[in-house]
Amino acid sequence: MKLTRTTWLILALGVFVIAFASLFVVYSRQASQQKDLKSSLAEAEALFPQLASQIKNLESQLAQRQSEVAAALLNLSQAKAKFPPSVRSIDYYQRLLAIAGDCNLEVTSLMASQTRQQKTDSVTYLVTTFLVAVRGDMASILDFVHTLATREDFTSATVTVVSINIPQPPTGQGGIPQESEASITMDIYAYPGE
Repeated sequence: MKLTRTTWLILALGVFVIAFASLFVVYSRQASQQKDLKSSLAEAEALFPQLASQIKNLESQLAQRQSEVAAALLNLSQAKAKFPPSVRSIDYYQRLLAIAGDCNLEVTSLMASQTRQQKTDSVTYLVTTFLVAVRGDMASILDFVHTLATREDFTSATVTVVSINIPQPPTGQGGIPQESEASITMDIYAYPGE
């Protein structure tokens, strides 16, 4: 079967139409994709200054937080330095006896508890509780308590309880005034280190 020139033309025209239609479909898809890409690019370009500003702001906040962390670590280091590495009861016994003597008080009892751990946030401290019982006049007792609360030997200590027993004044002639008694409880803190 021999194809005529007309048939060849029709076939060529058909192939051309099919190729043109295929190219048109591909071009339409690419044009749509290009339009979407341009739209996305425009959105990204519009967001870029805002994102750049946010990044700069976040970097500034990060630097500020790092500075705050450094200051907090310095404060923690300074606080740790104020606490002794352990509570040596014998040292505190001697200090308490000396202060009581300076205040003209008689120590009737002096006891220390076993050291225990106490946790605050993420920091663990060692705590030893001392119970001191003294006898003497009221002014001396008050001076003793004030000294315990303010003396540098006890910067890592807290007076937790003060109980004072004031005797009734003597009645009649020849009554002997009795001395006041006080019981003081204090916690002494130590930082065990790393």
